Amino acid sequence: DLPSAREAVVFAHRRGGIFASLGIRRDRELQLVAQHVMSLWKHPVESRANNECHIGMGEPSLLERVAMETVGRCGEDFEVDRIISIAFKKPLSTTEDTDEFGAPVDPAKRVAEHALIYAMYERERNAPAMFQGQRTLDILTDRVKSNFGGTQRMALVVLDQLDDGRLTAARVLPFLKHPDVSVSRTAAWVIGHHPEWGPDLVEHFREALAAVEPGAGSEAERERLTEQLARLAQSEAIQQLLAETAGSGAETAQVVALRAMQQSGLAATPSVWLDRVSAMLPQASEPGQLAAVDAIAQWRMPKEGHAELKAALVTVAGNKDSADTLRLKALQVASPLDAVDIALLQTLVTWTQADPELGLRREAVQVLGLAKLQPAQQASLLPLLGELGPLELPLLLPAFRDGEVALGSQLVERLADAPGVKGIRVDQ
Repeated sequence: DLPSAREAVVFAHRRGGIFASLGIRRDRELQLVAQHVMSLWKHPVESRANNECHIGMGEPSLLERVAMETVGRCGEDFEVDRIISIAFKKPLSTTEDTDEFGAPVDPAKRVAEHALIYAMYERERNAPAMFQGQRTLDILTDRVKSNFGGTQRMALVVLDQLDDGRLTAARVLPFLKHPDVSVSRTAAWVIGHHPEWGPDLVEHFREALAAVEPGAGSEAERERLTEQLARLAQSEAIQQLLAETAGSGAETAQVVALRAMQQSGLAATPSVWLDRVSAMLPQASEPGQLAAVDAIAQWRMPKEGHAELKAALVTVAGNKDSADTLRLKALQVASPLDAVDIALLQTLVTWTQADPELGLRREAVQVLGLAKLQPAQQASLLPLLGELGPLELPLLLPAFRDGEVALGSQLVERLADAPGVKGIRVDQ
């Protein structure tokens, strides 16, 4: 670290800035080395114009990204919007083409955005009080107006990573309703790893659920709320709120809560969810029942099962006034059934003879095959063997397990002429 070395690096950096300002891509390897060295030294240079020339050379390359990082590490006061406009010529983030955390899905934009986030982070970490331009907190609190929604997304990330106490639940929660999806998803991501904000989150989302409105016009808002609640489902306070809403909320809020439960992806299903949904299923409206069945289908059930929940699903399936698709889906989720009454058995047999285009036949056969049947019930299924095709017949065979010898003889005799026998594997 000699003065002569610093002079050489600064000269190379200035030389590169001149070429870049003229649109000439020359000595880029040398420029890259100079940028890295100045960044490591945190050299207090009068180089913002040179860096901006490098950043403005088109689609962000390695040199452009390092130039952005150098701006931050060297403690330069820069306008975030200006850097974005130079680098991208347009908003960095939009309401489309973002991943589940709000980051751009385009690889080039993603890497370049990361470089600028790093520059903002380094700037704040090295000298947070010296800037006359856009401070990160000013961007977030809107004291400095930004032309790019992505700027506020980056400010959220930077303040979250600084972890210096300036980012609070009260400051982040309003961004959950930001019109730019990239910002709202980033806010949800930030909140998701701050369990200490639990009480504030519960009050916010209780009010949001109470304000949910039915109708197609509110569908986007419901989907956003569902996504946010699903991300926060690791919090016990949010789990309790979802259980309460699913158990006693209005139909629209109930469906949102159940869909959030469905999308939560928890490694273990909270017991409060199992208990509340078991109680609400038989009395819920059909949309609520459908949302509950869809949620249960995605849950990881305890090894010992949940008898009350299975009984509630069978009750839903037994309601003749409900849609056949809902009833059959409830039975699929409840399978394997420990017992099947006469009425339900007849309903399942009827579904096995339905038009294949209705989507009931194969699923009904599968439910019958997994169910624990009485000998008389097993015998009543023998005529079906002559009606099922090769895709369905193998699914029914398990229904005859543990049958009597006489039943086994009749089964073999029927299978000899069954049209679906070609679908049976040797090991069945």
